[in-house]
Amino acid sequence: MFIVRFKEESIERKFAKQYAEKSLLQLRFGIVLAIVLCASFAFLDSIVTGPLKLSLWQIRFFFMIPCLILAFILTFFKFSKSYLQFIGTFTVMVCAAGALLMLALLNPPWLFLYPQALILVLILNYTFLRLKFCYATVNGIIIIALFELVGLRINPLPSHILLNDTFFLVSAAIVGMVVAYFIENLERKNFLSSLLLKQMAETDELTGVMNRNSLFKALNFELRNIMKFGGVLTFCMLDLDNFKEVNDFFGHLRGDDLLKKFGRILSANFRATDLIGRLGGDEFGIVLLVLSEPQRIIEAFRKAKEEFFDVQDNLEEKVTFSVGCIIVNSSDPIEDELFYYSLADIALSTSKKRKDSLCIIGSDKQILYFNII
Repeated sequence: MFIVRFKEESIERKFAKQYAEKSLLQLRFGIVLAIVLCASFAFLDSIVTGPLKLSLWQIRFFFMIPCLILAFILTFFKFSKSYLQFIGTFTVMVCAAGALLMLALLNPPWLFLYPQALILVLILNYTFLRLKFCYATVNGIIIIALFELVGLRINPLPSHILLNDTFFLVSAAIVGMVVAYFIENLERKNFLSSLLLKQMAETDELTGVMNRNSLFKALNFELRNIMKFGGVLTFCMLDLDNFKEVNDFFGHLRGDDLLKKFGRILSANFRATDLIGRLGGDEFGIVLLVLSEPQRIIEAFRKAKEEFFDVQDNLEEKVTFSVGCIIVNSSDPIEDELFYYSLADIALSTSKKRKDSLCIIGSDKQILYFNII
């Protein structure tokens, strides 16, 4: 499977974030390497180019190295993680511009020795800086096009030397493109595998909703959010009424099938922003981040109940469910997730006494709303 970009934008954003985090240290190393090489080749200038060395040193020490140091410093700012590909591209283009400026100034025979520097730039572009395939490819094309401009128009090279240098640059670019493509493709495959493993670890195998541990982690995260930024959330616990009778009379396979259908119905009847999980057995939990008005909550559960009835074939006595909810408001002192779990459990116990009902309580344990679903 060859992947250049994920079709789902949310997955692409997650990959970009992870790729940036993994690329940061290597990008810094690549920039430092470019600075060291740029400075060390100044020694070669003094041996090879004679009187032109001062002009080349000005390009190295007053243009290239200051720009590369700037790129290195930028990687330490918080915002840089969103722009690492641009910082890497800037690094490549500074190195390429420096090499091309030198080619524009040099005369034969020294002119014939310096195009090889662009091969080093291409190696930097396709490997060390961890640029994505599309960025590295565009950079490579621009570098070769600028070399042709310099070699044909600005400081013409003999045709046989220009042809030879072009052949090697294009060959290096093609090899680099293949390497960059396979590196990114492997990164994307590994990302998908890790994403799948994470989903498996966080998902209840039977019903496809979140498992108990991941739901409690999500609840804890949302509680911290409303503590910092304000807001309201509702945590509900659901328990199927008479579910034991289904297992006893129809078998556990029938019971498991009913749980699967119930999980799908809950997922379909609540918003994408709401979090749904199985707490164990026939008990489910929902963190409602948008629905906080009692009437809107009860309407959502009534619709879920109607659909749940429709899928219960061959059951003379339909399985219903009871709901207990706790409304958490940022104006109240915020406790941990286990505290609200215990309050929702109290509300659920109250609703179970009448079955097929919903009970909503506040953080003071007072009943705010009670009704038959």
